[in-house]
Amino acid sequence: MAISIERQVAIFPLPDVAVLPGETISLQVFEPRYRQMIEAVEARDLLLGISLAGKVLHNPEQGSDFDPLSRNQKLYEPNMILGCGPIVIKDRLSDGRFMIELHVQHKSEIVEFTQTLPFYLAKVAKIEDSTDLPQRQKDLAKQLRSELVSMTKGLDPTISSTIARELDGLELNEAIVTILSMARFSGTFKQRLLEKGNWSQRAEVLIEKLPELFPRTTH
Repeated sequence: MAISIERQVAIFPLPDVAVLPGETISLQVFEPRYRQMIEAVEARDLLLGISLAGKVLHNPEQGSDFDPLSRNQKLYEPNMILGCGPIVIKDRLSDGRFMIELHVQHKSEIVEFTQTLPFYLAKVAKIEDSTDLPQRQKDLAKQLRSELVSMTKGLDPTISSTIARELDGLELNEAIVTILSMARFSGTFKQRLLEKGNWSQRAEVLIEKLPELFPRTTH
């Protein structure tokens, strides 16, 4: 079920980056058009959406004097399914860059672009997860913790103990977000998680992925 968000969202397409509800993402914003976007988000109380970048729509000419602080870089086509939420501006640097945090709250779908230049603005619909059985969530949270602790124990017992402590007692969505912060996952993989219908489905995909990240040692 989709519930309309009655406000515009600024869309920030980034290569190899996708975000899920519950994540907090730190970003450095330096391109002129996206610094302008952050100013608009602050002034107009907009949400910011991070979208996995698709194909390149425009390549700027780059001479030997190219300065990313004064000239825009590649313009990407955004993915229509994205995570969005409010931002906190942590710092404004003297050269114009913004240091921000995005607190991802919603999985959303772009319904209509209301602006494409100099940056994207869009109307979006919030996508609610499908019904998820509470016991299934509890079982998968325990399985994630157990398998990750087991996989890392042979690599580094200290890390394994830390993981066990950090995942102990977490709800399934919290456990998944915590695991995503522990290792580098590709934007394509995280987009796959985002597009799943609920947290149990995301957990199942993540459990399949873990052996690639933490191969079991053999003796």
